Amino acid sequence: MKFPSLNRFKSPEKSFPTLEELDKNIAKFKAKIDEVIKESRDDYALKSTAKDSFLILPAPFDSIASRIYDDSPGSARERTEYVLSFFNNLQSIDTAQYNRILTRIEGTISIKEPQYWNSQDNMKKIQDIISSSIKKNSTVTQTENNQIQKRQESVQIQAITTTPAPPQDENAKFEENKAYIVKILAGTGLPLVLRSEQNITLQDQVKQEISSLLEENSKLKEKLLQTDNPVIEEDEYLLRIANFYYLIGNSQKAIETYEYILKRNPTKMAILNNKGVVLDSIEEHNSALECFNKALERVPENVHVLSNKGISLYKNEMYQQALECFDAALKIDVSYVNALIFKGHSLYRLGKNSEALDLYNRIIRLDRGNAEALYNKACLCSIKGDEYGAITSLERAIRLDSSWKEAASQDKDLGRLKNNSRFKGIVNYVSN
Repeated sequence: MKFPSLNRFKSPEKSFPTLEELDKNIAKFKAKIDEVIKESRDDYALKSTAKDSFLILPAPFDSIASRIYDDSPGSARERTEYVLSFFNNLQSIDTAQYNRILTRIEGTISIKEPQYWNSQDNMKKIQDIISSSIKKNSTVTQTENNQIQKRQESVQIQAITTTPAPPQDENAKFEENKAYIVKILAGTGLPLVLRSEQNITLQDQVKQEISSLLEENSKLKEKLLQTDNPVIEEDEYLLRIANFYYLIGNSQKAIETYEYILKRNPTKMAILNNKGVVLDSIEEHNSALECFNKALERVPENVHVLSNKGISLYKNEMYQQALECFDAALKIDVSYVNALIFKGHSLYRLGKNSEALDLYNRIIRLDRGNAEALYNKACLCSIKGDEYGAITSLERAIRLDSSWKEAASQDKDLGRLKNNSRFKGIVNYVSN
């Protein structure tokens, strides 16, 4: 089933709902999801009807729900639980906190100009601001209170006994930090299973907070090991940490952490996949392919791994083999955007421009805010001699993401448009 585009930000009258209005919609949404889960007999049916239920939510929360669902790992039921968790946390804030969220969004993206919210980059910023604010307002306060209370209790014990805190306090602190790190990372929408070329950003405040906690836990771990105390680090916790290292640009630390997990569980699909993504990002494509192949031995029909392998093959200029991977991924999920985008790139590299153009049109129908597909469509229209189609698509791409303006000014595929006055106006256009 094709579900409607959830990015409904065209009308200037659109605005963020009040917290009271949002609460009413979330209550209706949860009731609908409960009904959907009870009635859906299989994962495919649940996926279709769950996404349709997102339309109950007002903009931009319908699109946020869709992003969380698409970026979450696991089955349709598990992905839906991630969406419900986000909105459960959102309902825990009060009006003052909600208004502060809107102030932060307005400082980054004008909420008075909703026609520009359709940008994928802007939608990600909105989601990150809301996620981090939920975390800050509903989780941090409670955690800080617990920490203060524990410190006060520790000081009282030390005052009475004049002896150092027992080792189990360090263990408790280690476990508390672990749980808090997982909550923060889960709240940011960082997926467990990584996708190649996926654009994920974390706010500096979140990066600093997690880095500080990891440094503290490293010291605690060293102390605990010196006193022969057990240190438990679950695979999922380590996986999230490795993903975090990758996200902040520390690829070597990420790979070391993945390898540490693989020593304990050498066939874990998510670890093999994510290690492959990191290796691919530092241009170690052959090593990345080895990881993806091992992951596919474990789970042969995983859409993420198939697409990631295809992207690595594409980067290695093995375009025909890349196509086979993308086709296999699209048999599992016909609307998997990463596979569609890179299948289009591969077709272009193989000189199959008409097929590539058809594919980019298909992507745009699925996601009208996909600036990359619009830009590539513009290039192919230019090569074909369709100046109107090229310029119209290029203009839409640059309005969604102004970074394509620089690419357009240097792209040989757009050479036919260089003397076109409208083209000159577009490439000098800067999105406000």
